[in-house]
Amino acid sequence: MRCKHYITMQDPKNEDKRHVTELAKETLAFMAKNQIAVTPKNFEDWFFVLCKAKEEEHLLTDQNLFILYEDYLKDKPQILNDFEAKQVSQELKDVASDSEDIVSLMDNNIEKHKRYIQDSKEMIKTKDEDKLNELYSKIDALEQENSLLKEKIAKNIQKLDSLQNKFHEFKKLGYEDPLTGLANRRGFEEDLQTLMAAGGPLYLVYLDIDNFKSINDTYGHSVGDEVLKDVGEILNNFIRKDTRAYRLGGEEFAILIPNVSEENSYKIAERIRKVIENHNIRLKDGDKEEKIISYTASFGITGYKEGESMDEFVDRADKAMYQAKKAGKNRVVIL
Repeated sequence: MRCKHYITMQDPKNEDKRHVTELAKETLAFMAKNQIAVTPKNFEDWFFVLCKAKEEEHLLTDQNLFILYEDYLKDKPQILNDFEAKQVSQELKDVASDSEDIVSLMDNNIEKHKRYIQDSKEMIKTKDEDKLNELYSKIDALEQENSLLKEKIAKNIQKLDSLQNKFHEFKKLGYEDPLTGLANRRGFEEDLQTLMAAGGPLYLVYLDIDNFKSINDTYGHSVGDEVLKDVGEILNNFIRKDTRAYRLGGEEFAILIPNVSEENSYKIAERIRKVIENHNIRLKDGDKEEKIISYTASFGITGYKEGESMDEFVDRADKAMYQAKKAGKNRVVIL
């Protein structure tokens, strides 16, 4: 099962619909049994937990599921918080409105300055000291008002800088996997749609870490995280400049390779496979002997066929990767 895919997909195929329906029923039954409020967020979270627990073949006891809840949710696809997005949008509107008011006041003050200058010329001619003093007072007041407007402008600039940082954070949250630094499933789907629409040769590589559940069970999830980060680093260092790697969720990754032949796409995947195979993670645990962990990954490759849907393209890459698993793992299969 592909739990990340189930959460984000919009138009599931019949087989996926059956899995999703069964999981939804089990999720609702579990929530009812444990008196968990059936809110949209709670349902999404527990649906994901049950899906992942089944995927990794855990015993589906209530105790196990509650233990897995905290661990699994850190890996769940992050979605931009609607409240935060609306809040930032409202702040932008407030800054824009305030800036318009400031510009209007500045324009008005410029007109006042012009009138005061003209009046001062007349008063100098007539040598009317009282009126000149009154005019000087008006000019002082105007300068103070302009000084306050400058402070407001400076504050608005700070607000815009802060909002820009928030947008960068939201973008990172929405399109980047926080553990590996790779783009996430959302970024993958957007890039894939763009490349499919652009036309030209396009190859999709799916890779999945072999025996990842065993790594987690043997060494703990913190070591599993180190393996995931290691794969992310390898992908960043060993892909071409015009390609991009993604973490789709769990131990599953993808690479999009445009404008290459099937043969070259295979060479790229095979080179990365060999790097992973020959790469070790060294772990120190206090004074204990250093642990050396090695791991492998299985790869599936497929080329885009003009006119097919994104789901068809992705499913074929997924099947190729599972064929590599069935054939003995640690290999590349083209479909």
